[in-house]
Amino acid sequence: MNKKIVITIITCLAICFVCAFSACSNVNSLQSQETPGLGVVAPQQNKEEAVESETQTDIQEETQKVESNTESETSVESDPEIPADDIVFVEEETVAVGETQYVDYDGFTLLLENVGDGYSIIKVESDAKSIRIPSTGTNIVSIADRAFRGLTNLEELIIECNTITSVGTYAFYNTPNLGKVTFPSSITNFGELSFYGSKYLNVARANDDNNLLVINDVIVDGRAAKGDLVIPSNIKSIAPKAFHNATELTSVSFEGSGVTRIPYQAFYGCKKLTSVNLSGIKNIADYAFTSCTSLESITGISVSLSNIGACAFKNDALLTKIDLSASNVSFIVGESAFENCSGITEVVFPLAINVIEKNAFKNCTALATIEFNSATNTLTTIGEWAFYGDYKLVTIKNQSVMPTPALNAFEGTQIVL
Repeated sequence: MNKKIVITIITCLAICFVCAFSACSNVNSLQSQETPGLGVVAPQQNKEEAVESETQTDIQEETQKVESNTESETSVESDPEIPADDIVFVEEETVAVGETQYVDYDGFTLLLENVGDGYSIIKVESDAKSIRIPSTGTNIVSIADRAFRGLTNLEELIIECNTITSVGTYAFYNTPNLGKVTFPSSITNFGELSFYGSKYLNVARANDDNNLLVINDVIVDGRAAKGDLVIPSNIKSIAPKAFHNATELTSVSFEGSGVTRIPYQAFYGCKKLTSVNLSGIKNIADYAFTSCTSLESITGISVSLSNIGACAFKNDALLTKIDLSASNVSFIVGESAFENCSGITEVVFPLAINVIEKNAFKNCTALATIEFNSATNTLTTIGEWAFYGDYKLVTIKNQSVMPTPALNAFEGTQIVL
């Protein structure tokens, strides 16, 4: 074979080989080429895995966005006047009625009890000089007995929570530095001697013409009252034991005031009290005037007076005549109401007398006459020992309206039934 021809054949074969190699390289290049916006093109199985991975990533990102938005939407925006760290809400899982829990505020802790319609402050724990209970947050409805007792550092108390309506007995006992108190107008019910042992009691008395502690038109403490006291017209009620052992008080009149009830032991032991005008009073609670040993007269009996409580005038030995005839509503004389009132000589009962409870006039040793209204038809009960020991009792006017009295009701008297 011609040498030139052989060379030509070899050259053609070399060219064909180079072309074939180039074509293979181009195919591989196309398979690995990036597609804009889609990433690297991969074999079908790997592409599915990539899509799954990308979906999971998107879900995680969306979840984070949703959680972030949810937190933003549900976050509580604090009142601009109340620092956010001063507002505390009851936990989502509230305690059952009758159970307690601690709630932290800024600078103090409250022990709260679920009382059904809200929470009562059972105890306050703090060394702070100032405490502010904000209106926003836990639904607090009352301050329990002795709740602030022993907070010797406390100088100022501000209560903005207008859901609170009552303050318990000795609530601020032993708070010797508490000189400033701000209450919402919603608090109108006070227990016995709420500020006993508190500096605030003396501060308030010094600023009152009658030496009274008055909060929201309620006489909370009047034990320092002296002389003749006319209850001011703005006063709507008085707290239990408000004038307990007010030894310098000589007379009291409710005429023109808004007071309708004399509470428990309100004037107990007022040794110099000589007269009481009960104008406007509808109810006299237990022990209201017990042991007022100088009390001589009770006037101003209201047409609406319906009850004289247990031991209300017990041991008031200088009373002479009890005239209840002005009342025209159903009337109850409580147990031992006038027991040991050894100066009473006459009792006139109201038209609608309903019950005279046991011991009501026991040992009224000067009592000679009792009188019922001839039209009375409501008297149902004269209790045991009701007039026991009234050895001067000889006359019952309109006795026919009386029911059969209890055994021993008139024992020791001169009454023959």
